Amino acid sequence: MNAQYFKALERRLGEIATVKQIDWYFGQIEDPDGNQLVRDTPALYIEFRPAEWRTWPGNIQSAMLEFDVHVVTECHYDDHRRFTDDTTGHLALVGDVYKQLMNWRCLLSYVPGLEALAGTESDMVLMESVVRTAQSSDHQLSPFLFTTLSWVSHVFDYSAVPQLQEVLASLELDITYDQGEVQAFTDPQGQPWVDPSGNEWQSV
Repeated sequence: MNAQYFKALERRLGEIATVKQIDWYFGQIEDPDGNQLVRDTPALYIEFRPAEWRTWPGNIQSAMLEFDVHVVTECHYDDHRRFTDDTTGHLALVGDVYKQLMNWRCLLSYVPGLEALAGTESDMVLMESVVRTAQSSDHQLSPFLFTTLSWVSHVFDYSAVPQLQEVLASLELDITYDQGEVQAFTDPQGQPWVDPSGNEWQSV
C-alpha cells in the first residue's frame, strides 16, 4: 500500500527543479557496513514508519502515517560553508521540501497511473493534512550533507473497495537497484550458524 503514497510523494517532490534522484530509503546514506550507496545528488529518500489502521464502512481504512524525507547533497567544504554556501544548495533544498509538503492534500488521480480517476466519484482523498513534526540537525557524512524532515499525514487505503480493487492492484512500484546495491544487501555477513544436528558452520 505504501507504493501509492511513495508515487504521490515522488511526483510532488519531483517538482523541485534541483532534485536529481528520489528513491525509497533502504540505508543509502550509510548501511551497517559503512558503505555509502547514494548514486546522484541532490537526492531525496523517503522512509515510511509502521502505522495503525482504523476501519470505516465500505472497506475503507485510514491511518496517521509517519514518514521521513532524507535530504542529501554533496559538498567538499570543511567549515560553515558546508551549509551556507549557495553552490551546495542544501538549506535551500530543505526549505523547498518543506514548502512542497506542508499542508499538502492529494487525490488518487494525482498518483502516476491513476490519472483516469480524475473527475470521477472514485477520485477520493489519498493523503491530507501533511504536517512536519520534526527536523534533524544538519549533519555531514563526507562527502555528503544530510537533513531529515519528519512528517505525519492522514492517509486512506481503498485497496479493498470493490470498484477500486482492479485499478489499485495494477499500480506497480518501479524501483531498480544496480548490482552493487543488491550485492551490498545480500552478501553473507560471516556470522556463525547452527544446523538442526547441532553442528556449527561458518558462512563464507
